[in-house]
Amino acid sequence: MASMTGHRETARMGTVRARGSSSTAADGDSGRTGSSPHSLEPDVVASALSVLQEGRLFRYDCLLPEASPTSCFEREFADFLGTRYAIAVNSCSSALLLALLACGVGPGDEVLVPAFTFIAVPSAVVHAGATPVLVETTADLVIDPDDLERKVSPRTKAILLSYMRGRVPDLERVLEACSRRGVQVVEDVAHGMGVEWDGVPLGRFGRAAAFSFQSHKLLDGGEGGMVVTDDRDVALRTLLQSGCYDRNWRLHFLEEGDHDWLEEASNSLPVYGFRMSNLTAAVLRPQLPRVPARLADYRERYRRVAEGIAACPVRLPSHSERVTPVPDSLQFEIPSLGPEQLRDFVKHCNARSVPCRSSGSTRLTRAASGTGASSSRWGAPGRPSLAVGRPRVAVVAQRTRPGPHRRRHPDRAGRRQHAGRLRAPRAPESSARRHGPRGHRDVDRLGMPIVWMVRCVAPGAVVTRPPLTALMVQE
Repeated sequence: MASMTGHRETARMGTVRARGSSSTAADGDSGRTGSSPHSLEPDVVASALSVLQEGRLFRYDCLLPEASPTSCFEREFADFLGTRYAIAVNSCSSALLLALLACGVGPGDEVLVPAFTFIAVPSAVVHAGATPVLVETTADLVIDPDDLERKVSPRTKAILLSYMRGRVPDLERVLEACSRRGVQVVEDVAHGMGVEWDGVPLGRFGRAAAFSFQSHKLLDGGEGGMVVTDDRDVALRTLLQSGCYDRNWRLHFLEEGDHDWLEEASNSLPVYGFRMSNLTAAVLRPQLPRVPARLADYRERYRRVAEGIAACPVRLPSHSERVTPVPDSLQFEIPSLGPEQLRDFVKHCNARSVPCRSSGSTRLTRAASGTGASSSRWGAPGRPSLAVGRPRVAVVAQRTRPGPHRRRHPDRAGRRQHAGRLRAPRAPESSARRHGPRGHRDVDRLGMPIVWMVRCVAPGAVVTRPPLTALMVQE
């Protein structure tokens, strides 16, 4: 990194690593590194303890909705976002599936998905019985409206509009095309909480939207999700299918007439066990008022890192002027480097305690043969699913909260031997590649641990397996 960032920025990154390595013995024992503002605050811990002490972890173990932390969180989140309904579930993956089912997606349907996305997004389409159809992305890593128009077919039921890494396409064009072609819009806002388009927060543009409260997101519940909507049918179908049975809808904050709708629809829809627990809600509720401050932290960190690499021979994907971004990561391209040079770049970063990983492994690619993504259907055996035109590198500085699940095992070799039946042992240097020579994680000047991730795909390569697996695989 020294050769890329110059002396001034080298000093800055050196300071970052110094903070990351200056943990106390107590920090080391707990698996934490330094002081992280993303640790759970005292009032969050107190809120969780109050639920544990009361012993009512199940959201329906009460007599009134006011006594359910989960129902209260639903109401508070809906008020925060300005939506009519919010239904809390156990993960964003569950939220995506429920939103699709509530919009009538099922076998025989096709659902458009941006090619730059996460494996859970097309997986939700498959779980609904439909077929994901990948839509190309632009150089700014957002969905291409022109390719969207080309991919719409008579079987297209909806688009699962994923704002991967908080990047927002030209929503005016996308929404107009979907409205004109009769395509329902379901927003995946897992990476986009707090992002705005023309001053309106994401999650307000589709028939339904899904949010994530997994630990790497703005609100940390460990796991958790939310379906938001202004559509009554979508909301109440989601409520029922999430696992609301035996008239437990009485324990939700609902509108007049909703109970009659639910009474009539009860036992007519399959029910999943996707409910959020009171413990998760208790952890999330005190964090909601802190969202504005966390948004400011994200923007400040992005500004500093973007300024730090501005003089380097890289290209940063841009944000539309109509977007108020909240970047949870920073991606950039190095068009001048080939695959071998990119691998050297990854090793160079890892040798300097900047954990890097490469996605788009050459094991999952083959030379292009005139077939592009326009003819693809995700997961079709032996058929290309995603065409990539040039090398791309994305460096991700993602906020995480180190915890016991990231604790270094005192005997790594013994653990590898014990797990040998499940996976091949890592190379001896893999720990240094992932964590640096001392196994620590970098911490930025705001005290937030950062994980750096490098992605590259060979020029002209076509992914022949499910492309999202390829985009996330670690070489």
